[in-house]
Amino acid sequence: GREFESSDTAASLPAVVISRALAERLFGEEDPIGRQLAHPWNPQTALEIVGVAADVRDFGLAREVRPAFYLSLGQHAVGLSAMRLVIRSSGDAEALIPSVRTVVFPLFSTWTAVSGHT
Repeated sequence: GREFESSDTAASLPAVVISRALAERLFGEEDPIGRQLAHPWNPQTALEIVGVAADVRDFGLAREVRPAFYLSLGQHAVGLSAMRLVIRSSGDAEALIPSVRTVVFPLFSTWTAVSGHT
């Protein structure tokens, strides 16, 4: 599989990256790359699975892994009302928050950052 690319635009076939947990739930041991899923907000639109990402414990390390999918911001920015940014760090995660606010938030200048936590 692959990550999202600059060629994943509103004019191209909608791409989706799914988590390992979702891949196993939907396809077992079969290769999901190239398969299609219905778009969660527009079931008439098919999403092509282009990659499988490692599982993320995005609600805390003590929480159970949940199946997840990721959409390309270049393809789905219109109508998007929320986004979660998950960063893995081997260092002090709390110390990263100011840098993330400085570097990432200006990319989305019309959005409001609600919180940053570890």
